[in-house]
Amino acid sequence: MLPARRKSSASVACTDGTWKGRSMAKHEVKLALPQGLVINTDVEFEVYSNGAKLGELHVSRGTIDWRPGRSKKAEYRMTWEQFADNMKANGKLTKVV
Repeated sequence: MLPARRKSSASVACTDGTWKGRSMAKHEVKLALPQGLVINTDVEFEVYSNGAKLGELHVSRGTIDWRPGRSKKAEYRMTWEQFADNMKANGKLTKVV
């Protein structure tokens, strides 16, 4: 039996709803945290754009997994080392405020 999960959500958007003069999609991220001490349970994020589910991000000690859309059978998996390399190669380096 899976442990009970607590859900919380947050919306992410610019204050004026634009980004560099373009209309920005409204993004919503829902977080499911394990209750109590659970050693081998993923932290799960549901990611939405303009109300449509983009997918789920599952974060664990060994890997980070992306399940696109409403897929329950397929996922993309990376080790943390692969994720770090991918972010360096494809991400945009920004200043931490």
